[in-house]
Amino acid sequence: MLKLTMSERQALTVPLVIGCLLGALAPLASRGFDSEYSHIDRWQMTLDAAAAFLATLTIAVAPLGLLPIAMRRLHQRRGSAPGQDRR
Repeated sequence: MLKLTMSERQALTVPLVIGCLLGALAPLASRGFDSEYSHIDRWQMTLDAAAAFLATLTIAVAPLGLLPIAMRRLHQRRGSAPGQDRR
């Protein structure tokens, strides 16, 4: 499992909150769109709403939260490699 430092946890908080807020709007839009079609089952509408929430959450968290952490860790690894000149 990925161990996160305290600053990395704090950096992930904002993208998670944004993802949840946007993720709450996506199922509402999905439900409104699906309700126009009366032949769609309630379970299918629920699954569509859940998929919309998860997709929106992933789209918000990956580039705003995980990518900066991964880039910083990669940069730290390159900088701490033995025999590398630091300027």
